[in-house]
Amino acid sequence: MCEIVNVNFLNAQAGDSIVIEFISDTSEYVVIDSNLTKIDSDKINPAYKFLKNKNVDTISTLIISHLHQDHYNGVEYLLENFEIKKIVIPPFLSAKSKQYNKILDRYKKKIREFVERCSDDDVFQYGKSLAYLLHYVSNNDDKVEEASGKESILRFPGVEGVNATVYLPLRRIKGVLHNLIDNNDYDLNNFPAMNDSSIAFCLNCCGHKILLTGDSTFTQWREHKRQMSWDNITNLNINSLKAPHHGSKYDNNEELYEYCFDFNENREAKHLFISADGVRHPDKEVFDLINKFELIPHCTNFSKYCLPPSVVQFKPMTDIPKKMRTFLLNYAEKLAIPCQGDILLSISESEIKITNSSGMPCIYRTDW
Repeated sequence: MCEIVNVNFLNAQAGDSIVIEFISDTSEYVVIDSNLTKIDSDKINPAYKFLKNKNVDTISTLIISHLHQDHYNGVEYLLENFEIKKIVIPPFLSAKSKQYNKILDRYKKKIREFVERCSDDDVFQYGKSLAYLLHYVSNNDDKVEEASGKESILRFPGVEGVNATVYLPLRRIKGVLHNLIDNNDYDLNNFPAMNDSSIAFCLNCCGHKILLTGDSTFTQWREHKRQMSWDNITNLNINSLKAPHHGSKYDNNEELYEYCFDFNENREAKHLFISADGVRHPDKEVFDLINKFELIPHCTNFSKYCLPPSVVQFKPMTDIPKKMRTFLLNYAEKLAIPCQGDILLSISESEIKITNSSGMPCIYRTDW
């Protein structure tokens, strides 16, 4: 039986990278998504670095929530350096699909176009990572599992005593994406419908329920709510939420949060985890939700919305706490500046503990 579950929200800047550590007599690791981050001139895969520091050589389950570059970038670091027992993918990509070869041909064509039309190193990297992923899926059919909701059990090899339930994507999205791909009606770098295929699942550990959402869309959650109502379920009653789509205003709103959290009966503290660069996301509307529902935020990077307007407008530096000065200077250059950095949610029978790598308290909740 699993004694401790550590959910590590790694600072992947503009992307997602989560490593779940299941600790008992031995440890098993689940990795959700991959993104390369830039630190000075170096590119780093946070999940790869985390696992290597733990001397890990096997991944129980690798989950690629959907095929947007900030969720698969650098995945080859994981595919080449670890034994992977299971890989979980959206439900349109499996070789078990009758249309898979056609889909694969379409994607190969898009990758060539993607790389050839631009000499940018980052663009080449995206194409390389996607090619590695498609090759791995094509040649490891025995390890591949398609994830789909509205409710299905997700099992992690080697892990016992933890329940995981896949809520999204809904099954019908498979046909929708097949049609778009068949018609070449998509672009690798800008394919909004891909977010509708994002894997979202709820992890239930010691009675603490955390919903991990990828880039799932509000449209899909509204349909999920409608389908769950057929079973007389109107609230998911979770304790912690990873904000969908890095805190986008389009996919985070009152209706979704009221569906996820029980604000009437469950009075326990409710936590919101935000993985974003702080520049493009999160949006202001997410901070409005934090205030309205009294959520406790945990963010990988600073956002301008964390600060009072007088500070954002660059008051004299002498009036600004020292720990914020570097942020303000760098924010003007639109750089991701770590706030809490890597965030650890540790769950056991005796306690729920949340810590971070920076040691910083939440600036947004600081009394200015």
